[in-house]
Amino acid sequence: MEILVLAVKQIFPDFEFMWLVEEAKKNLPLELDFLNEGRNAEKVAHMLRCFDFLKVPKIHWELSTRRVLFMEFMEGGQVNDKAYMERNCINVNEVLYYAIAQNK
Repeated sequence: MEILVLAVKQIFPDFEFMWLVEEAKKNLPLELDFLNEGRNAEKVAHMLRCFDFLKVPKIHWELSTRRVLFMEFMEGGQVNDKAYMERNCINVNEVLYYAIAQNK
């Protein structure tokens, strides 16, 4: 990615996306650490625990490693599936408002 950005910058000197490379270098190792992702999942589960319709799969820590995240299987819909949300009477705006309020 860094080589590509540097090559594009040679052709287009005003191309200022080295910040993106630096962000990727910093955050990609965290995103690929599945133990970190499991901890994040547990934080989200705790933050949204008051919503009965929202479930976050349980992490099986004894089977998980930095490279493998072993989670409970759950049926459900995706957060971007509007039809699923409507069929299940889920008010997306209420969930988003609550999530934002919890982070303040």
